[in-house]
Amino acid sequence: MIPVAAVQAQGSDSPDLTVLAKSDQIQRLIVTAEKSLKPGQTLNVQKITGIEPFNASLEYRTGPASASNHEKEDEIFYVVDGAGTFVTGGHLVTGKGPNLNSPNQPNSVIEGGNAHELAKGDLLMVPHGTPHSVSDVRGRLIFISMHLPRPDMAGK
Repeated sequence: MIPVAAVQAQGSDSPDLTVLAKSDQIQRLIVTAEKSLKPGQTLNVQKITGIEPFNASLEYRTGPASASNHEKEDEIFYVVDGAGTFVTGGHLVTGKGPNLNSPNQPNSVIEGGNAHELAKGDLLMVPHGTPHSVSDVRGRLIFISMHLPRPDMAGK
């Protein structure tokens, strides 16, 4: 994880709480994720940084994984490298898919969703309550994913 530092801006009474992850740091995380994949593993997640309650992670994928559905947070995916198919919408069916690295809905697949072909430089926003998954990877697919909790959903 890249450390968060509060820096006092010159001439300011408040700290600068922005966080910067430089390209070379992200490239090192990609190398680490690639080297850390175990046989049969299709997903390696490395935390980049975060200011609670927000966080950014690097997702290194070599194949599909179980579907997810976050009820109280939106998610943004930025494709750093690679290509693949991302499915959104429809509904989750548990017990049908592979049990691949997903703490959210293990063994889940999406039925009736919409397929989106993604490649380097693409950005995808997934609203809360929307099932989503990677259904196909061509080589590798590397995302920066950001979970954005919905303040209007707190405590619900």
